[in-house]
Order: sequence, then structure tokens, then C-alpha cells
Amino acid sequence: RAGADAAKLLNWAQSQGATVSHQLAIRRTTYGGNGLFVNEAVAKGTPLVRIPGDLQLGVEVLAKSDAADLQRFVKGLPWQEVVAAGLGFLPCAAAICAERRNAESRFAPYLQFLDEVSYTNAIASCDTDDCPSLAACDAVAAEKVRKMRYGLRAAAQANSIDVKELCWAAAVVCSRSLRRRVAPPLSPEAVDNVGPVAATDRSRLLPVIDLVNHGGEQANAAVQPLKNDPQDPFATCLVAARDLEADEEILIDYGAGSPPAGRAETFLLDYGFVLPGAGAYGFAALEGDFLPAVGRFAAERTGMRDVSPAELDRLKARIQRLVAAASAAHKGKPLAFDDTGEPTPETLSLALALSCRGPADVACVCDGAAPDAAHVDLARQALRAAAAAALARADAAPQFEPSTPFDAAATAYADAVREALSRAAT
Repeated sequence: RAGADAAKLLNWAQSQGATVSHQLAIRRTTYGGNGLFVNEAVAKGTPLVRIPGDLQLGVEVLAKSDAADLQRFVKGLPWQEVVAAGLGFLPCAAAICAERRNAESRFAPYLQFLDEVSYTNAIASCDTDDCPSLAACDAVAAEKVRKMRYGLRAAAQANSIDVKELCWAAAVVCSRSLRRRVAPPLSPEAVDNVGPVAATDRSRLLPVIDLVNHGGEQANAAVQPLKNDPQDPFATCLVAARDLEADEEILIDYGAGSPPAGRAETFLLDYGFVLPGAGAYGFAALEGDFLPAVGRFAAERTGMRDVSPAELDRLKARIQRLVAAASAAHKGKPLAFDDTGEPTPETLSLALALSCRGPADVACVCDGAAPDAAHVDLARQALRAAAAAALARADAAPQFEPSTPFDAAATAYADAVREALSRAAT
């Protein structure tokens, strides 16, 4: 059955204008699910799959459909709140819903293939907003899950859209779609159908290409837009990034666009998995963990009384910039420790700014000069205390039995975060 379905999908894609190398095959992987493989050796740079622009499922398909209710849905969304909840991909999800309803959809064989896949990411189930095991060790990520689930459910219910249908489509988009750097422009009529904001959604499902699994550092292929294709400037191609051996699985890096401190979170929330040796970072709260830790060193910081008001203002401005930079590097979390327990460079810079002992330290921080060893030692002591406080809080939280595949993955993620905090605290 799996082999027949795979052949059917490849035949369908080719019948719709896709180019699929004869060297390519869909097979079951040893770790479960489908994957793309090469039947014979392939040279670096070989195109494996080419998907034309009009076979990429996204908002333009919705804009041209007869699904007036779904068009009204995305057109009327409160976009500021939607984007803040991490749901900017809803137009693509609505496009999937529209095509599932359409008995004559050209995407029907592809959607049938998607129906047989299990999705385990954060949005795959919207029955509850809470994820206790995640909240205990990464409150920021838990809040992201809460906002996504609540936002999707509220948007669907406010517009009489089937919640389960939209939830399934959203899970598909989160786990399978890619974002185009440049998307085909919509006609004025199409933009009017879905609204100017929804029309900018660049999330696209790429049939066949979306079967490629995650390889991380072992990635051997890349997805590339064919900007110079004279026939179709919006075509997208899967290309071998190195020489491939016969029967080798084709892999890409799902986390290529995420900062190192946020990759494990991306894998969990978008794809619903945690890799062995996940490399998850540990996180401490700025106000709840670090500032009380710095307060323990009041005797070493009496020199701060001698800092002039002008220099204090300069330090405050510097701290604001460092908090913003650290939050951007850690997906919203200012203080992060890698899987060895080492604070990130952004975390250490922020800790130094928040633990100044007097005018000399303030001048070093504000001017970007190298701090002395004693200041670095104090900042690191405070960070170890903050990590210990975060770990104690996570360990004290009630334990829950996972009730969904995502909950099980979140529990594994939480264990990896605790391990990083344990190392950071010692």
C-alpha cells in the first residue's frame, strides 16, 4: 500500500508539471514514516525535484477558489493579534481547507497523501491551551503554545470555521511548509478576495519536496528557488548539496533559519519531535532568577553609589539594547545556557551589564571594553545562582503524565532543558 501510494503521488506531481528525477524514490524510513531516497549515486548539484510555482499550495490557491467563507475568514482576521500569536500562516492553512472541500481539486491526490500522516506538533491539538511539562522549564515556549492554540480556536469559532479542520490544516502547514523569500504577486481581484495582509503570506506546501526529513549537520540537500528560470521564476528545486551514494536518504536542515538557542524549541513546536541528544538550551528568568542572584553580591557592588546620573542613564540604555539582542538570539528568552551549561555570549554580556560594581565597570560595559577577571567571575557566579533557581523551580513543579504525542515530546524537551540548567548551576 505505501509503495503504491508513493508511486501515485510521484505520478500525480509529474502530471501537474513537476519534474522528478528518475533517481528519486519514496520509501519507508528505518525510524518511521516516509522519506526521499536516491536509487543510484548522484553528483553534487543534481536537481532532484522541481515544483513549478502554480503547484505550490498557498494563499493564491485560496484567493482563486470558490471558498467564500474561508476568504472572508482570512480577510477579516485581527492581524496584529494573529501575528503576535504566531499564526501568520493561517492563509495557507485556509487554502488547504478550501482544497479539501473541493471535489475537483487538482491537489486531491496530494491531500489524500497528507491525510494519512500523523502530526504531533504544538498546534496538532487545540483542545487545551496548557502544556504543564513545558511551562515548568520554558515558560516562554509554553506561552507561545497557549497563544497559538487559543488564537486558532478563537479565530475559527468567531467565523464559524470547523476548529478540527483548521487545526489539522495548521498542523500540516507548521510541519511541512516552507516560506518563500519572494512569492508570486496576486491580481487585484485575488488580493481583494483575501485582503492585503493575508495576500502577503509566503508559506507554501511543496508536494514531494515536503517529504524530505530533517538531517541537521548531516543534511545533504537544499531547497532553492529558481529565480533565473525563464519559464517559471517562482519554481522551486530540491538539489543535492553533495555527492550522494546509492540508497542514501535525502535530508535537509529544518532548523537552518533558527538561532542555535532556539533550534530545539523550533523542532518541538513546529514539528513535534525532540532529537536524541537534543542540544536543548536551559533558560533562566531575568527578574525572577537573575536579579535576586545579583542582589546577593551587594557588598561587592557598593561602588555603584559613585556612578553619575549620566553614566547610569547610559548603562540603562545599554542594558535595554543587550536585553533586546539576547531575546532575539534566544527566541524571546534573555538568559540562556547551552547544553554544556555555558552561558551564551549574549547572556554573559547582559550579566556583566547587570552586575557592575562601580564607575569603572560601567565605563567598560558602555564602551564595549574588556571587563576585568573579577567582574567576569561575579557575573558568572550570579548566572550559576540564577540557573540553580530556575532548575529548582522546574523540579518543584508537579509532574504530569503525557496525554498526547506532543506532551510526550514536550516532556523530553523539558528533561533536556533541566539537564542544561543542571550543568549551568555547577
